[in-house]
Amino acid sequence: MECVSCNKSLAGQQYVELEKEKYCLKCHENKFANACEECNKKIVVGQKDLSYGDKHYHEECFACMVCKISLADKDFEVKDNKRYCSNCYVETCGVDNTCPGCNQVLRTGEKKLEYGGSRWHETCFVCTACKQPVGTASFFKRDEAIVCENCHVEKFAKTCGKCSKVKRGFCPT
Repeated sequence: MECVSCNKSLAGQQYVELEKEKYCLKCHENKFANACEECNKKIVVGQKDLSYGDKHYHEECFACMVCKISLADKDFEVKDNKRYCSNCYVETCGVDNTCPGCNQVLRTGEKKLEYGGSRWHETCFVCTACKQPVGTASFFKRDEAIVCENCHVEKFAKTCGKCSKVKRGFCPT
């Protein structure tokens, strides 16, 4: 049994088998190992290869830009292509991580949206009239209130005096 690349014997050696072809560890590393985006060293057999986007990292290199804690298996935030743990994100980036709807902390990994310079839990960004979550649907701002499209049409939109339909520009009736 030999390495398909260098023809060295694999007897008693560790090797990697890919698509029924066997490679010694050195040849496998040279041909297939990804380079870590952070330290530029190869990620070799036995090391975790973490990928984020189209980039690869050693487990210890995929870390918070401030406190250097590994972010492998942890929630994290990204700002200006820099990774932050939840604590450093709030402290370093000056982001108010409190939802104005419920005054609770927004946790990394929770569904949230941004509006008016604030970050909201997706379930807290609601129509002030019907209390239903607005999410990414269309809405109107009336004074400081958020009003979903249905409530806006129902409560505030002007209707045609003849046909009672909502005016959307010129009404031919």
